[in-house]
Amino acid sequence: MRLPRPTSLATLAMASLLLTLPSCEEAKKYDWKNREISWTYGPTRGAATSVHLNGTGTKGSPIAAGWKVLLSDGKTLTVKPYKLAKSHALFGKCKMIISLFNKGSEQIHTMQTEAITADNATFTFELTEEQAKPAWDSVIWFRKL
Repeated sequence: MRLPRPTSLATLAMASLLLTLPSCEEAKKYDWKNREISWTYGPTRGAATSVHLNGTGTKGSPIAAGWKVLLSDGKTLTVKPYKLAKSHALFGKCKMIISLFNKGSEQIHTMQTEAITADNATFTFELTEEQAKPAWDSVIWFRKL
């Protein structure tokens, strides 16, 4: 006696089941006090300054390949570079302006850093719960000192 061959629909169903089984684990609970906050650069067209364009890499090399914006303990916001340039024409000549926004795109809080240098590119800020809890994303601008 011969067993019937699985149809492509049955094969697809089995493959889908096998792919979804690992994702059936319990999802991690959202912890507003300890999380990464997404970031983007401010506009790089229109009225963007040359400092901002140079810092983002729109013109030339960027200060960093990216940034990590991390909230810890519901009050400490750390902004640190990912792949910081070894040298950059703007080191010591610019700072970052970092604005936090809620899910409704309303600005919650704005902070400024000290001068960005090869040795000083990670910055920490203290936030209140009213600022930290609704923070959904951030926008980074580079400005002249």
